[in-house]
Amino acid sequence: MVHETRRDNAAVGLHVAVRPVDRLVSRPLRAALGAALLCGFAPGAAHAHGPLLIGGASTTDLQHYGVGWRFGDFKTWDRGNWRYTVAGELAYGYWRGVEDGAVDDELHDVGHTTILRMARLSGGTPRPYFEGGLGMHVLSGVKINLDRDLGIAFQFGEMIGVGMLFGEREQYSLAFRLQHESNANLEKPNNGLGLGMIVFTVEL
Repeated sequence: MVHETRRDNAAVGLHVAVRPVDRLVSRPLRAALGAALLCGFAPGAAHAHGPLLIGGASTTDLQHYGVGWRFGDFKTWDRGNWRYTVAGELAYGYWRGVEDGAVDDELHDVGHTTILRMARLSGGTPRPYFEGGLGMHVLSGVKINLDRDLGIAFQFGEMIGVGMLFGEREQYSLAFRLQHESNANLEKPNNGLGLGMIVFTVEL
């Protein structure tokens, strides 16, 4: 049986598309991840898990780059042939608007995301996993490009992803993530930010 181990990681991400993803994260998933989010903030729960570098998202109107730190594991348990892990990511992101004539062409983003991962325990490598997360973000402004208005600087974040672990020591992983940020209608307008990206992780 192959078990997931705790280790330091660095990751480089390449995006494939950016689209609004408000409807891709259902209310039941938000509720389930909310429990993980509360668990993730339990006092004394975390230990440093390793550096995480996430880079690159670009479309016709937005570019995104980021760097962060992954913490874990808050909680780990096995059920059947799967291992469940709750961990956290602290991240800094840079959003750049590239629409012609845009006055508000950049945003800085600092956030924390608590992530619930479900990884298969047996079957050799590559070993698949699924993950989802909820978090909070603070932005340096509320507008970007010509008409994208986020309402307020405080934003909620949602993420879902699927990936695989591989390599002799499972030192690599490749995942596809969908991520969305919005103010949950605390303030109008609430245009939000959304992206999809491929993340490649390398253990240091």
